[in-house]
Amino acid sequence: YLEFFCPRELFERLRAHLDKFPSLSYMATDRSGDFTATNAEGINAVTWGVFPGKEVVQPTVCDFDTFTKVWKDEAFALWRSDWAAVYDEGDAARAVVEGVADSHVLVNIVDNDYVNGDIFAPFSSLFYLPW
Repeated sequence: YLEFFCPRELFERLRAHLDKFPSLSYMATDRSGDFTATNAEGINAVTWGVFPGKEVVQPTVCDFDTFTKVWKDEAFALWRSDWAAVYDEGDAARAVVEGVADSHVLVNIVDNDYVNGDIFAPFSSLFYLPW
């Protein structure tokens, strides 16, 4: 599971490339709510804890409603309430941080192949990574 902010133009390149990896699903939205996804109807459990004699505990799930109606607003608000607020009004650094909030998309990617998955494959084949 990956979650990150990405410039819209770069996400468009990545999105076209992600379609070559059928085990990956993604959701992406901008601050205004412009949304795209491979599957907006399902719920993906991306983390969980399993302990002897216990129920599965503390799953983290990715679903359309939570991503677009709750987490999106919180994640984009952090750019202004926490990160931009470090700088004074009118400061160039503050303008950069606020610009990121306005120009980037929030993306999450899930690799649904839990055994042989390679969530970083789209990145290493799209961008030159020498390792």
